[in-house]
Amino acid sequence: MSVKSFRKCLCKLTQQLPILNQRSFWLWLLLSIITFGIGGLIYLYLNLDDLNRLDKYPRPANVPSTKNETVILILLALCLPPIGLFVAMYVKFHKLQRYLAAHPVRGSQQVASGGKVLTIMLFSAFMSVASSLVYRIKMYFFPGPIGPVVYVTTALIGIVGLILAIVLLVYNYHWQEAYNERVRLLTENNTPNDLPLR
Repeated sequence: MSVKSFRKCLCKLTQQLPILNQRSFWLWLLLSIITFGIGGLIYLYLNLDDLNRLDKYPRPANVPSTKNETVILILLALCLPPIGLFVAMYVKFHKLQRYLAAHPVRGSQQVASGGKVLTIMLFSAFMSVASSLVYRIKMYFFPGPIGPVVYVTTALIGIVGLILAIVLLVYNYHWQEAYNERVRLLTENNTPNDLPLR
């Protein structure tokens, strides 16, 4: 098969494939802040749906599927907010990380593993709860002169939790950039030999 006929065949195939959308992380972050988290849930739904669309594109046999149960994961995130959100984020990162690791392009971005993101999310949540708990224990059981020590301890725990939340934002940014990069590679009608090497 010549390169020209391969490209024609690829063009016909891509006309039947779903459209892969590139998303702006910063726009969705702003919408999430403005809507007090509702935009973030919509963004998570769109990311999971994007992974389902990516799964419909041809890939080598050794590359794992990115298919997931988007509706179930979002319902879980809505019904059991902390647990469901943790599971949905784990699936989001795990699926794309495995896909990119098994189907690498030299110089392309990689994403954190689902386990790493889940660990940071759990530790961040723990730090937030611990900060609040330390402050409340001080207020109810130890009124008086030990206040500054408790305030400093509470502030340090809160700062660690905030740093972990920023790390999660960075990981989400890298996830979106890696996904957008893969979309650009798949939608430019390139053959595997034409993919840019960086």
